[in-house]
Amino acid sequence: MKSTSLASIALELIWFSSDFRERLVACFDVFLDDSGTHNESPFRVMGGFISDKEGCRALGESWREILDRYGIECFHMTDFENREKGFKHLSDFQRRSLLNELLATIRKNVRAGIAGAVPVVLYDKIIPPSLKGKIDDPLTIAFRLCLLLSHAWAKECSSVDDALAHMVESRQGVGRLSDAFHEWQRSGGRLRFKYKLESLNIFKKKVEALQAADLMAYESWKEMVNSQEKKFNVRYPLKTLIEGIPCRLYDADEKLLRGVLSDYQQRTVRARRCHKQR
Repeated sequence: MKSTSLASIALELIWFSSDFRERLVACFDVFLDDSGTHNESPFRVMGGFISDKEGCRALGESWREILDRYGIECFHMTDFENREKGFKHLSDFQRRSLLNELLATIRKNVRAGIAGAVPVVLYDKIIPPSLKGKIDDPLTIAFRLCLLLSHAWAKECSSVDDALAHMVESRQGVGRLSDAFHEWQRSGGRLRFKYKLESLNIFKKKVEALQAADLMAYESWKEMVNSQEKKFNVRYPLKTLIEGIPCRLYDADEKLLRGVLSDYQQRTVRARRCHKQR
């Protein structure tokens, strides 16, 4: 389920004032991780949390203190679930205690949880094989959904002048996600052009909030898989998060994916017309 990449990507999304000259300091952080990236996975998921700067700092300090007490260097939900790598030494009681402490500090320090999910079978049904590699793949679409969710949260729950700094851990790579962001920005009118995108490499084990995002992404992926298998009882970790903070999971449906295909086809037609005119 987890990315095998060590490097992660910081996508800093900064709002400007209305005159486009005054740069504002980012007030909120959005931490995202991917899940379901192995070949057999029925869903590609991107998920994580939104936190203010103070909450992010407190989450990082608390997360590190908890992991240190349990003798864990870096939290990976897949390894935790499978009792692998750094989690082999934990008893059942320690596992429950660790998970409860991590969930408690997330609930205390973040503002919201978000996730985007794309069914791979539905994607393959709608997107022709000849266009694979030209159109956004499922994980990039999941990233776009998280952009929309964080943008919606900012409009609903914060001042219009607040900034969002997106930090993403993904095997997808800087280029594809950056391209997706700029396409999303261009299609959104003047409001989205108030954003500035900056990217740089980070290491997940040095950013505890990305480890928290790993938990949200994994649990969102499990929720999608369980729903597909007609298992409708929400797992304990996700249920605990939902009970403590607002959480939104946006799963792509057929209408959305056909829209992705239609948008690509329209762009292709416009590009050909421009080429002929030249």
